[in-house]
Amino acid sequence: MKKITLILAAAILLHGCGGNKERTYTDAEIAKYQQLAKKPVPEPTGGMVLSVKDQTISSELIISKLVSLSGQVNAPSYQQYKQQVYPYVRQFVTEKISDILIYEKAAGKVPEEVLEEDGMLDKAVDKEVRRMLAESDYDYSKIQSQLAESGYHWKTFKEEKRRKMLIQNYFTAEFEKSDSVSFKEIEEFYEENKDDKFKIEPEYKFTLIHIPESAENADKKASLANLALEGGMSFSDAVEKFSGGPKASQGGKWETSDPSSFAEPYDAIAEELKKLEEGQISDVIENNGNFFIVKVDKKQQAGFKKLSQVQDDIEEFIRMKRRSEKMNNILKELFEQAKISEANGFIEFCIRQAYSRSSEG
Repeated sequence: MKKITLILAAAILLHGCGGNKERTYTDAEIAKYQQLAKKPVPEPTGGMVLSVKDQTISSELIISKLVSLSGQVNAPSYQQYKQQVYPYVRQFVTEKISDILIYEKAAGKVPEEVLEEDGMLDKAVDKEVRRMLAESDYDYSKIQSQLAESGYHWKTFKEEKRRKMLIQNYFTAEFEKSDSVSFKEIEEFYEENKDDKFKIEPEYKFTLIHIPESAENADKKASLANLALEGGMSFSDAVEKFSGGPKASQGGKWETSDPSSFAEPYDAIAEELKKLEEGQISDVIENNGNFFIVKVDKKQQAGFKKLSQVQDDIEEFIRMKRRSEKMNNILKELFEQAKISEANGFIEFCIRQAYSRSSEG
């Protein structure tokens, strides 16, 4: 449900509340809007309200939240304060609007008996509450404390759960209509996005015994290392006993995506890495007095993931993309029908009032 809420908010930010252009309202316009906003609906908590269908969003709820955050906002002027808090307020208001509109839409899609007191929806909510209580060993005080921290008590929590269940049920039903993804769609997506999403970069991981030219009797030491490996010594033990070089202290572990990029004297091992398979060990390699023995730990050639490996991921991606587009379209249509033209004025009023109270405090 959290994912749905985020997508809903994003959709409204794109399509609702007057688009992305921000308008500055004068004191006279704010005052005029305040008078208009008081007429259509009763306001339960004082201050200004935003009418959405037959419900309201109270300015006091938003103002109090902003005032509580005043310690986190460093803004000596109103314009700076507004710039900092505007995105937060806009998202909060659009989420509230989306909740009202979607709930009304969802409620209109189910039989009345489902919404009746003690109907199917209430029973589902009660079942969820019982599950939550059982998980806490019926520690009511603990649950009440958790609810209070989130700004709920039992009644408001059950109401919120009721709304979320209904909305979830509505979207589930809507998504089922277009959730089927054909294999042809998956194939087309794979081919179109092959280079960007499914490319496999080459990777080589190997362990290296390096006997540098500065070592005394380097050639004999390399031969001894080779004989020790043939005699059954583990490669890690051979690294510890015989190897020098910059990565000896790290167990001789190396990795690269392109062996041919190695500088001298390590360029000598590039061809061996390309020829050897995982787990294989090279013969002694000599280059300008340096001696190497390499063991390939992992080798991955450049290429592409097989369609069979990514088919399920592609199907889920296409399905989620469709769902997001469907929610965007639903919300765009609902906002157009609701004709909420005063949201920006309401937001600015809340910010002005919060700034004033924070300044006074």
